[in-house]
Amino acid sequence: PRFIYMIENQRGDGKAWPVGPYELASRLSYIIWGGPPDRQLTNLAADGRLTDPQVVAQQARRMLRDRRAISRSTQFLSQWLQLARLDSLKPSKERFPDWDAQLGSDMKAETIAFFREVAWHQRRPLSDIFRAQFTFATPRLARHYGLQPQGPGMQKYDLSQVPSRGGI
Repeated sequence: PRFIYMIENQRGDGKAWPVGPYELASRLSYIIWGGPPDRQLTNLAADGRLTDPQVVAQQARRMLRDRRAISRSTQFLSQWLQLARLDSLKPSKERFPDWDAQLGSDMKAETIAFFREVAWHQRRPLSDIFRAQFTFATPRLARHYGLQPQGPGMQKYDLSQVPSRGGI
């Protein structure tokens, strides 16, 4: 596993122990941005200031304002929900005669737009992705879902009157 994963030093005694400032900078950066720490994080680690919980919180807030955080969270969502499977999905033509690759692509875009709206635009608790009463759809996807298309491109649809729909 050391070939694939970064293995941290382990004491083997089962006790909790603090990570060093550079490890903390890397953890923050790879979790939030999916990449290496920037100069500011590295400088704070070098100065020993990254061990201050207030500085860590301040840096986390700074990092979450960066568009890389949105990109990384969207990558996580896509991996978690295995959205790439929609690219090669081939359901039964008998049961789903209108299915094609574009409909799968629209479903993927719907899920990402929905997540970004809940998590990043509305800044709602992440648990709301399971119960939010709206979605996004293209006209074709709206028809597939039995909704009245509202206009061209990806549009937001209110689902508060559709009890069987809502959330991911």
